[in-house]
Amino acid sequence: MIVLRDVTVREAAQKSLLDAGAALTLRLEENQRLQQKLEQQAFQDHLTGLFNRRHASTVIPPVLSSASENAPVSLIIVDLDYFKQVNDRYGHDVGDNVLSSFAKILSDSLKGAEFAFRYGGEEFLIVLPATARDSALERCAQWRHELATLAIAELGDVALSFSAGIAIAPQAGTSLLECTKTADIALYRSKISGRNKDTVWGEHLDGMDREGPADGHGARTAPSGRKAMLP
Repeated sequence: MIVLRDVTVREAAQKSLLDAGAALTLRLEENQRLQQKLEQQAFQDHLTGLFNRRHASTVIPPVLSSASENAPVSLIIVDLDYFKQVNDRYGHDVGDNVLSSFAKILSDSLKGAEFAFRYGGEEFLIVLPATARDSALERCAQWRHELATLAIAELGDVALSFSAGIAIAPQAGTSLLECTKTADIALYRSKISGRNKDTVWGEHLDGMDREGPADGHGARTAPSGRKAMLP
């Protein structure tokens, strides 16, 4: 006896089930990509590509809390000098170009567990583990030189500069609040001393009764041949 069965319906059902499974997999993968993108946007500055201030509060505290006399951590706040002038004179597109270009200078210089953040407006925050005072000043000098010699057509021969405040943990504290506060104090000293300078907290009162910055504050000037931005 021969029994014949039509399997067309069963095969069609199996194919439909496989297609539905493949579609579900694609949708799950797309949802994962969207979730990753949203998570990235939550901690990344959209203009510069650096981490944002919100993410700083997550990743910096463990780094600072591990600081010791033998392995200090340098927290640096950098503020671009006279940035409002750039926006007013040359337009916000040029200003955005300056921010993005300086962010690239920072990101290209980072090594190992170092971090850079856009902290707000024209302010940047950099964290350098296992970095003492002199090395932090050397890094600032490197960034300052690259910024001053940055080629942006709209600015012509204008040399950009920045002021910086440096807090060294654990001397300046071991929490994000303590170190950003002390770095801000040092940054303020750099600004009132004429800008285009670096000041280390703990040395920020040195030379207050003398004209000009005290030795050891890492003062830098724009390279010759280019004119500095004036107030």
